[in-house]
This record gives sequence, C-alpha cells and structure tokens, in this order.
Amino acid sequence: MKEIAFINELQAQNARIDALAQNQTSEVKIEERLAELAEERHKKQEQREAKEARAEERRKALEEKRLKDMEALKVSLALIWNLEKRFRGLSSSNKTLLDLRVILK
Repeated sequence: MKEIAFINELQAQNARIDALAQNQTSEVKIEERLAELAEERHKKQEQREAKEARAEERRKALEEKRLKDMEALKVSLALIWNLEKRFRGLSSSNKTLLDLRVILK
C-alpha cells in the first residue's frame, strides 16, 4: 500500500512539475508573441510616419508651385494692365499698328 501511495505521490508531483513547465513555456511564448506584436506595431508606425512625411513633402511642393504660378500670373496681369493703359493712350491709327504687330508675333 505504501508503495502505491508513493507511486501516486510521485505521479502527482510529476503532473505538477509538467504543468508548471508547460505554464512557463506558455508564458515565454506569450512574451515572445507580445514582443513580435510590439515590433510589428512599431514598424507600422514608422511606415505611417514615413508615408505622412512623403505626403507632406508633396503638399509643400504643390503649395510652392501654386504660389509660384500665382506670382507668375500676377506679373502677367500687371504686364497686361500696363499694356492696356498704354494702349488706351494711343491714337486709333497707332492702335491698329500695335494690333497688327501683336497679331504678327
């Protein structure tokens, strides 16, 4: 009887040891998986930041181009207004000659 009780006790101890070992293994796997997930989140965040930085660069370039185009348009309009002002001051015969020069260009 003592031998059977001893064997049962050993089996119970072995079962507890196996359960503890399995628990520790599971905890290690969980920690590894959590670390992988954290690394994946970090990489995705870096990718989002890089993507946003590229988008910001494109927005800046577009804004600079828009401002440059607006400035060119302002210069063109000022030139046209200046020509119109001069044109209004000319006599009708001079206006016809000027019209012909502009058309022939």
